[in-house]
Amino acid sequence: MDFSIQNSFRTMGVTPANTDGKGRPTTNAVDLDPTAIVEQFAKMLVAQISNQDPDNAMDPTAIITQYSQMTSSLGLAKLTNQQGFYEHIRLAASCVGKTVSYIDPADPSGGNVLTGTVTAADFSEAKPGIEINGTESIPMTSLVTIYM
Repeated sequence: MDFSIQNSFRTMGVTPANTDGKGRPTTNAVDLDPTAIVEQFAKMLVAQISNQDPDNAMDPTAIITQYSQMTSSLGLAKLTNQQGFYEHIRLAASCVGKTVSYIDPADPSGGNVLTGTVTAADFSEAKPGIEINGTESIPMTSLVTIYM
């Protein structure tokens, strides 16, 4: 076995993936989107109140408990979103001066991989990007390889 340190690393993408609270990949909007969490909670609460037995109304403490669980979920979603954002910032800043391979943004098929040197990190957009060779700005999600 070869345990030498590689001069590059390669992944399917070098930016963090969306994960649920247990580190598993997710595409479920409720896992990460605070607005979706509030909407799902409101739908659930309306359904519970609409379908409750009028002679045996829902306990107000149950509503408060459910609300506190929803706010905890919101806090976790916001924390996860912020953590991903700051990881993008950290990665963009750490790429400056390094050679990278990236998917050509002008190629709609995504099959053209280019190589260049990162000259700047761009934080002017909602998602950080990097500047390649002082001319081309690309999103972090286009990175394929970062050479050490």
